Amino acid sequence: YGLAPKEAVARARSSILSLLYDTKKEEELEKLHNGIIFTGCGTEADNLAIHLALQANPTTTSKPHIVTSNVEHPAITQYLQSLESQGVISVSYVPVNKEGIVPAQDMIQAIQPNTILVTLMLANNESGFTSNVEHPAITQ
Repeated sequence: YGLAPKEAVARARSSILSLLYDTKKEEELEKLHNGIIFTGCGTEADNLAIHLALQANPTTTSKPHIVTSNVEHPAITQYLQSLESQGVISVSYVPVNKEGIVPAQDMIQAIQPNTILVTLMLANNESGFTSNVEHPAITQ
């Protein structure tokens, strides 16, 4: 452990932040350091993103809702199914069409007033298909 690894992680956070934000002011970037979280794998990152979405959107009137596709990576679907079976969330699984595409309009139509997250895999690791994630993002 020690000071060298701590400084290396701080430099890595600064590098990432400088790519994300158009500022040269070190004090501005320093305030954002805790917003960069390093995880051990993609599954951990996926679960953390869902967990943080739930934390950031507490709801008292209805169960939080998440929209995903029926071809999402198991790292997402298994965690969502677990949360759903515990009664924590409700989930809409949008099916792919006959071309294997998740229609953007179907994703948008699945959004409910209590939707806190829409998750769509950019590139399917089994079929190689890439989703047009820009379309649903700019349409909504």
